[in-house]
Amino acid sequence: MLFRSQSLAKFSNPKRLKFTRCVVTGDYIEPQIAKSYRMPLEVGGRESVLRACRDCDVMLVSDSAGIVEFAHEIKPPLCVMVAHGDGHWTRSRLAWLRPAIHHVVAVSELVKKIVCDGFPTTVIHNGVDAGRLAASMGRDAARAKFGFQPDDFVLGWVGRFSEEKNPFAVIEAIERSPKNFKVLMVGFGYLRAELMELANERIPGRFAFVRRDEYLGDVYGSMDAFCLTSFSEGYGLVLAEAMLCGLPIISTPVGLVHDVVVDRVN
Repeated sequence: MLFRSQSLAKFSNPKRLKFTRCVVTGDYIEPQIAKSYRMPLEVGGRESVLRACRDCDVMLVSDSAGIVEFAHEIKPPLCVMVAHGDGHWTRSRLAWLRPAIHHVVAVSELVKKIVCDGFPTTVIHNGVDAGRLAASMGRDAARAKFGFQPDDFVLGWVGRFSEEKNPFAVIEAIERSPKNFKVLMVGFGYLRAELMELANERIPGRFAFVRRDEYLGDVYGSMDAFCLTSFSEGYGLVLAEAMLCGLPIISTPVGLVHDVVVDRVN
């Protein structure tokens, strides 16, 4: 939700829309995210949320568990919830927040169909910030920097190294592919060390791990195809980024896939 509100603030007309604050109901926020934020950021609980309700014309909420216990107290003039997933947690949050919600924004038709039944809902796809896709070097130079040869077929993966993203499937796929098939793994997360160990064991010399927060055009530009192996996705913004960079998509049938990916076409 932090990224969504930040992007909304960045691309909205400041003469018509003013963001007074963002309340984080958890007890931790990434310092890097906090540093880059474009509006006042407040880490708090019930009192912070209720104070925000009194000060705003519209409250935008995610499917955070932090406010469900006092949802009946949230009474802003207009409360809009973003349903960014098709999983059980989003359905349960919607049910708990029902007393406070006036409208739901679903990030895909699949999310609307599966989790938003009974709520007034509008589908608005997440947008891609093209500025994040800038490149600092040409394709050949980028591939060489990551250790790939001109005749390699590079399969790309971008995301959080966690169970639901199923990154192990990419390494297993490369293991079964011709020797010139290699993988570029871009991301961070608690499974990184385990994944690197598996890659060293199964596909030595056929992979690169990169953490990249800017110049994503360098990593996407180094790929020949992009894959998403997730068991579930709220949206899968990396798919939209890869498509904007002109890459063919290989994906499990999750999130954005149902709305924009056409089998054997893109």
